[in-house]
Amino acid sequence: MHPSVSPGGLPPPHLRLRRKRGGEELREHVVEAISGLPERLKLVVQLYFVEELNLGEIAEALSVSVPRVHQLKAQALGKLREALEGVAEII
Repeated sequence: MHPSVSPGGLPPPHLRLRRKRGGEELREHVVEAISGLPERLKLVVQLYFVEELNLGEIAEALSVSVPRVHQLKAQALGKLREALEGVAEII
């Protein structure tokens, strides 16, 4: 299982989506979108949405600044929005 996907193959629990498609199809698209992220962005998604670390804790874990973590999180969400266009809206 991919580290950015919760047990059972579900998207991270706090990644809020507005559905445009059905449940199983949506789940498959979200898993695929997360899997398509570069490794560093997948890690940020994992740490923030699944492990529920705050930006400071992620910064410490990655040995980067808090503003850099914020940038990485924004990049990840931007890429997920693009990948899920027409399927779901990240809110």
